[in-house]
Amino acid sequence: MSVAGIEPATSTLASHGTPRPSKAHYHCTTTETATATIAYTKRCMKEGAARAFQVHWAETAPERYKYFGIGTRGKPPELSLPHFTLSKLYASRTGHGDFAAYHVRFNHEDAATRCQCGREKTPEHFYYCRLGRRAARQPWGSLGVQDILATKQGALKLNHWLEKTGYFRRICPPHPSPPTQGEDN
Repeated sequence: MSVAGIEPATSTLASHGTPRPSKAHYHCTTTETATATIAYTKRCMKEGAARAFQVHWAETAPERYKYFGIGTRGKPPELSLPHFTLSKLYASRTGHGDFAAYHVRFNHEDAATRCQCGREKTPEHFYYCRLGRRAARQPWGSLGVQDILATKQGALKLNHWLEKTGYFRRICPPHPSPPTQGEDN
């Protein structure tokens, strides 16, 4: 059906044997003088915002994210992990968490800055901790710490390991255990 002599574009193209334009034909970098449709303008705005964010991320991403090669992408796959695992993953990625350097920086005098194994808590300590490795033999397979913190497969292995060992609850808890009765400090 046409309105005031205007035929739908699909019927016009089809009647002339012209194939439909591909999506690539409608990229938002052309400088055409024709009036753009609302849908085209919205798509261009979305694409422009995505490109602008990628440029912004490349310039301002945290150093640890650059080191791990974590870039921009759609919905991060680790968002499906349990909250506890996700919090430990993000803390290790960013360096903001229950780590010695963090507690020293903010003068947390009552913080436990050492793991039960005796080593200082660092964002990667969970990977190297002898007590954590003893709790689950070969927990990481062939994955390195960078793979654990930056890939979907690594995040899933971290989740499985945390569920199996209770590492951050029993082996390397955030707060020192209170002394039991009869125990000298």
